[in-house]
Amino acid sequence: MRRAFSVDNIFSRFFTPDQITPLRRIQAKTNFVVSGSAAVQFFERTILPNSHMDLYVEEKHMKAVALFITHSGYVFKSSPHQPGTLLAALNDRSESITVSGEGPTKYGFIDTVPMTVFTFEKELTSGAVRKVQVIVTDRNDEVMAMILSFHSTLFMNIITYDSAIALFPVSSFHRHHTLVTVSNSTVDACLEKYRTRGWQAIRVGETLREDMHQECENGISRSTIDRWCWTIPLSPVEDCVSPGILEASWEVSQRYDLDSVLHAQMWII
Repeated sequence: MRRAFSVDNIFSRFFTPDQITPLRRIQAKTNFVVSGSAAVQFFERTILPNSHMDLYVEEKHMKAVALFITHSGYVFKSSPHQPGTLLAALNDRSESITVSGEGPTKYGFIDTVPMTVFTFEKELTSGAVRKVQVIVTDRNDEVMAMILSFHSTLFMNIITYDSAIALFPVSSFHRHHTLVTVSNSTVDACLEKYRTRGWQAIRVGETLREDMHQECENGISRSTIDRWCWTIPLSPVEDCVSPGILEASWEVSQRYDLDSVLHAQMWII
């Protein structure tokens, strides 16, 4: 299984072979987490064209991760509100995006989670551009809060140094269904891309598919080490010490509003 589900298959799209082992050493030291479309590709064992890699890390480790990425040939691309140089941007996290359970841009999470995004790009000899985003949170426990605030359950997966964990594996990777926690035009555009790749979004007053009931049952308590998760051990790197399993517990909350629109949230418990 480790050969079929090798994290090298994901990292090799963004880093050269001689950079992958040092990257995993940095991951062991900083406990950064890979999520988003890169983790979907890992479990699906496929490559999605033009996708990028998202790394989630707590603030005290952000400089080590960011500098490793630049030393690997990437260039920092500042946002309009960030300083133009990486070191200045790292020293000034004043441009924070707050993910909140309130308001039209919500991602479905109960609390507010401030984060800062650092974007890096590298042009390959073929002319293709690779992009890596480092998402920084104040504390390590907020990393899982971010994962559980994604707009749909398909993206609620993590790759740590020693394991890859799919939180909703049966619906996401066996049945190719995803429960949408919030909908807006940006989310709809993303889900449309995945619809063309074979996933069906469950939303807006629809009845949950039977295969989603146990994983997403209303009021059920879940955790990253429960029997519904799909956990794949990853091959260790010599002389690296495992940072341990990234544990989190949450409760699935479903409700219908007066217009019969389905809302689902992952409440950290």
